[in-house]
Amino acid sequence: MKKIMLLAVGVAGLTLTSCGGEKPAQTVQDSTTTVVVTGPLPADDDLTRHYADTLGNRAYAITIKRTADETSKTVTDEFDQEYYDNSVSVHITRDGAEFFSKTFTKEAFEDYLTAADSSSVLLGMAYDEDKSDKGKVCLAAQIGLPGTGEGPAFTIEIPAAGGVYSIVRDTQQDTNAQENFGN
Repeated sequence: MKKIMLLAVGVAGLTLTSCGGEKPAQTVQDSTTTVVVTGPLPADDDLTRHYADTLGNRAYAITIKRTADETSKTVTDEFDQEYYDNSVSVHITRDGAEFFSKTFTKEAFEDYLTAADSSSVLLGMAYDEDKSDKGKVCLAAQIGLPGTGEGPAFTIEIPAAGGVYSIVRDTQQDTNAQENFGN
């Protein structure tokens, strides 16, 4: 019995010494990685929209395509992130024939912008069905800060009789960029 008792005490002693009261080492892996982006980012994803309308018995097809413009000046937001501005290409046919084609950049709107708008981009454009009629095709445009969708809105009026388009600041701004410009 003494031998069994000594054996039991010895096994218990070995067990306690092997554990040593310490927890076994654990391996912790961090699954997060930091990616350093150098250079400007696109302010928005590329976006193409197609519209069709009949104005004054004439069929109009309108294609508006927004892309990052790597040739224009870049803008920097409040977090020092640099972005490419956007350019927007507008192509309009009337009764199947080319009627209007132009690529717009933020510079087309500079006469209407304030110094506070210097870090803004051309967010996008959309066909404005409500303002268009047999005398003109109207497009809505918005300038704003990258990622916010907020900023001044404009109406571009393209005369149906031909001639020079006009840009008017929209003082009745009731749209937001999320709905109309695809942000």
